Amino acid sequence: RVAAGERQAVQLRRDADGRWEVRLFWSTGSNFLLDTEWETRHEMTLQGYPSSIEIQVDPERSTDEKIVATYRRQAEGERGSKLIETGTLEIFRATRGGRLLVWQIDPLHREVSVAEPLYPDEGHHEEDTRQLWIMEKIANRLVPWDDIPW
Repeated sequence: RVAAGERQAVQLRRDADGRWEVRLFWSTGSNFLLDTEWETRHEMTLQGYPSSIEIQVDPERSTDEKIVATYRRQAEGERGSKLIETGTLEIFRATRGGRLLVWQIDPLHREVSVAEPLYPDEGHHEEDTRQLWIMEKIANRLVPWDDIPW
């Protein structure tokens, strides 16, 4: 998927026990590149602040047709700000040929708090939104980030 200033790619595979694993690449265009490296929880630094992302696949709910996972992203920022996103992630093919892949979190619960707000309404905000990425399959093998034909 290519968006203005952002790029996302997902790799899927099964582990030795046949359970699905998810690897996420995410570039924001501001010199930030996330690679979860097949880890369930990935710690990182975003704009100088600690952040993390968790993608925990549910083996009981996941099938050959759909991967279901718990998604959580947390990021800290200036003035004691904190972002927490949570939701149920579903990954599935959108076409019979399997060329399109859907990454969907609906609803995606987003909570933002600021410890040192500049104005009264800035202190705490919650919303339910949705994250929908549609990606095109480019290979039947795992492809390194630099080899993806953007």
